[in-house]
Amino acid sequence: PGPYLDVKQVWTFGIGHTAAAGPPDPAQMPRGMPAELDAAIREAFRLFRSDIVAYEAEEEALTRFDPGAPGYYQLLLARAATLVLLGRGAEGRRVAERAVALAQGEAAPERAAAGFVLAGVLLDGGHPAEALAALEAAAALAPGAGRDPWWVLRRAMILGDLGRAAEARALLLEVRALGGPDMEDDVRLARRRLVTAPARAPR
Repeated sequence: PGPYLDVKQVWTFGIGHTAAAGPPDPAQMPRGMPAELDAAIREAFRLFRSDIVAYEAEEEALTRFDPGAPGYYQLLLARAATLVLLGRGAEGRRVAERAVALAQGEAAPERAAAGFVLAGVLLDGGHPAEALAALEAAAALAPGAGRDPWWVLRRAMILGDLGRAAEARALLLEVRALGGPDMEDDVRLARRRLVTAPARAPR
């Protein structure tokens, strides 16, 4: 709950709040652990929610521009991910599907990237079977997807939510081998997700 330097040596507070998001400026905040720890944690989460709402408003304004503008579908994908984070999964899914449709005129790598994001939106929205279908369709456009740790990680998480834990664990070993130390935190989080996966698996 105290200010800290992130990996880019930028002063940060709570969950990713920097001076670029507005006040308070973490560089000006008292260093070290606060005396009232619970209050500081509550403030960190309050600020995180405030930052997300502000970011969503910016995205919404941007997505009012001409849908034919270059990169418009990328703005929609970013908005879709934000909507899911805000608990508005159904709306996020609609936005992501629109983005994928707009990306159909792009080259294969861009279409694959859009499908990859859609798979994540579907997964976080509680639709792992559809997420798997979206990911496989996207991977068909990206020949190197099977060796990319981020693609393998997403597939592992989807399979975990489908109740296919053994396959998911095997893929997480691949993620570690492909990504090395940089992927350790992500693998650890995915393993924790597997613990609660039975509650999310389709019946």
